[in-house]
Amino acid sequence: TICSLLQPTLGFVAPRHNGIITNHPNVAAQNPTTITMVASVEEDKPEQLGDKRGMPEQLSDWGCDKALWDAVPHGAKRDLRRYLRTGKEDLARNRMATMREIGTFVKAEPGAIWEGKTWHKGVMEWEADNLAAIEAENARIKAEKKAGRAAKAKAQKEAKAQKLAEEEAAKEEEAGDFQ
Repeated sequence: TICSLLQPTLGFVAPRHNGIITNHPNVAAQNPTTITMVASVEEDKPEQLGDKRGMPEQLSDWGCDKALWDAVPHGAKRDLRRYLRTGKEDLARNRMATMREIGTFVKAEPGAIWEGKTWHKGVMEWEADNLAAIEAENARIKAEKKAGRAAKAKAQKEAKAQKLAEEEAAKEEEAGDFQ
């Protein structure tokens, strides 16, 4: 029986003993039916790697520069490396565009290295700005739909009035023919 629980953040698989997860180092030796596997997980954690690797060269071909690279959080750098590794240029370009937009709301000196509090405040301002733009667009669409419904109702009313007028004229004409 293979019993295990993958722990990618810890980089190992914890063995189970009688259905209970244990960290006891001798569980595998005590229970020969338990197989312990060790998983190697590559992670781009800033506290482990720092920024020693720097910006991948191909990202500059996709539109990233040193100023943007230094200004974005480690999670964005990890995403950009992953997009590069998997060849997802469109996602990388979209991510860089979003990071640039957010950067316009971050109150930091040009060339400053990323700082969590400043970045998160900029993200909140960017989201509020986007929300305001979305609400304005929704209000515009709603107004256009309302105007369209009003124009359609007016056209239907005019068509109905025209039809009634034509029917009345036809009735009068028939009444005039009988006299």
